[in-house]
Amino acid sequence: MKSTKFIIFLFFLCISLTGCSRINSIFLTEYRAESKDVNFNIDKKILSTSYQNTSPRAEIINDRSENKILIYGGLTECSNVDVSRIKLEGSSLKIHLKIDKDTNSQLSVPQLTVTLADNISDLSSLNLDIIYDNYEPVKVNYNLNDIINKVKADFELYSPTSPDVKIINKEDKYLWIVSFENVFQKMNEEVPIINLDIYVDMQTGEIIKTNRTLVSSLIDYGDVLFHSYDNGFIYLNNVIDNSGNILTHNLYYYDLKLKTKKLILSTTTNITNAQMCSCSNNISFIDDQGNVYVYISKENIIKDIKELKGKSIDKLSWKNENELYLLDNSGESDSRIYIYNISEEKYSLHFHTNKNITNIKAYDESIIIEELLYPEKNNNIYLINESGELYYIDQGYKTSVINNETLAYLKFDESKNTNSLYIYDLNKNSLISSLDKDFVYFTQTSDSNILALENIGQSDFYQAYLIDLNNIVLTELGKVFGLKSFYDIEDDKIYMNSALPYDANSNPVIFTIKGSNLNK
Repeated sequence: MKSTKFIIFLFFLCISLTGCSRINSIFLTEYRAESKDVNFNIDKKILSTSYQNTSPRAEIINDRSENKILIYGGLTECSNVDVSRIKLEGSSLKIHLKIDKDTNSQLSVPQLTVTLADNISDLSSLNLDIIYDNYEPVKVNYNLNDIINKVKADFELYSPTSPDVKIINKEDKYLWIVSFENVFQKMNEEVPIINLDIYVDMQTGEIIKTNRTLVSSLIDYGDVLFHSYDNGFIYLNNVIDNSGNILTHNLYYYDLKLKTKKLILSTTTNITNAQMCSCSNNISFIDDQGNVYVYISKENIIKDIKELKGKSIDKLSWKNENELYLLDNSGESDSRIYIYNISEEKYSLHFHTNKNITNIKAYDESIIIEELLYPEKNNNIYLINESGELYYIDQGYKTSVINNETLAYLKFDESKNTNSLYIYDLNKNSLISSLDKDFVYFTQTSDSNILALENIGQSDFYQAYLIDLNNIVLTELGKVFGLKSFYDIEDDKIYMNSALPYDANSNPVIFTIKGSNLNK
């Protein structure tokens, strides 16, 4: 009986094993049938050193009806990269990569674009797997964005531009080297702008080493109102409480030669405009009530121009050491220009027009004026001669008289949405040159040079040029913070005036950087 049961058991066992073998054989045959090579063409391959995509991956690119795949091969040291084969296996598309190495090998991220020659249905539903034939990518636990964000947070940095990045292999450790140029550092008020190199372990995120270079010097805090290249600049420093309320307005003069500052006035009314006489250190300024004051440098006194009370003066310009041109726009549809004699304490009407004048600049015995053409950005520019006759020059804005013979101004081109810088000969009444960049600011730096700032599309960050007016040659100086910047050619120093990016309620900062230290 036992032997009979044993025989029956062996019979069923054989049947069972035979069935399993058949099932496995069928499964393996079907699996092999799903594995096949895919024909492809390599469209493009580069060895990127931007290090933005260090994680290996592949993604489908929708390009018309073609099936294109973008491949990131991970961080590795190589001189060339290739796709050796692409296989379709079940629900996966396996992309095989191989690299070459030689004396020109460098750390990079291989990037390739391939077009699949074979039609693969439901390509978007497949897993895209990268197979490394002869290398293993460097493991990156902390990618570049992680490192930059960490460094900015730890060191309290602000920069509108991206840092330079390198990767080195030191003692079998891969390190990020992140280099910031001309960045604000909140913790260092005396030296607001620095250069900083950070070495970070890309596996642990640990900061291995830092190199900090001090490239700036703090002058003071305040808003620059006027700059004279051969004298100094006037700025307004506000005393602000913890709630951001302005308690007093302090007007200072900074002497560029002596490197000293002097308090001119403390007031509870805001100062809206200030001008320095080019032939003396006398300063005229206007408050937000339209009142005019003159600081007499030799006597160290401030005169309140009481004779102009009741008028609304919003612009002024020095004719000479003793006389001021004053613009009054209190009328509904007209403008008046007065001339005020400081020593005699008298004023008289110099010019009256039904035009809406928005700016005035003294020129010898004449005046350059701008007529507002709202809503246009450009204004009509005129010259008023000593006889009171009006001559049209051009359209533009932000006019400035250079050395009593040259007129510089910006002109907006609506078709390009840019501002060109125009140089005009006042003696010959003819255009000298126009510079077609997107300039937003300029100021005189010497008898024959001006500093001009170009908009480069970055908040409060501009490209600075030195322009030689003798032959209209542009020299690129570097990038600067702040729209109100000027250049001391003799000391090779750029003075910058910029709002602090991390404290909107505080005074702007005034600081200097050597021209040779600017971010190029």
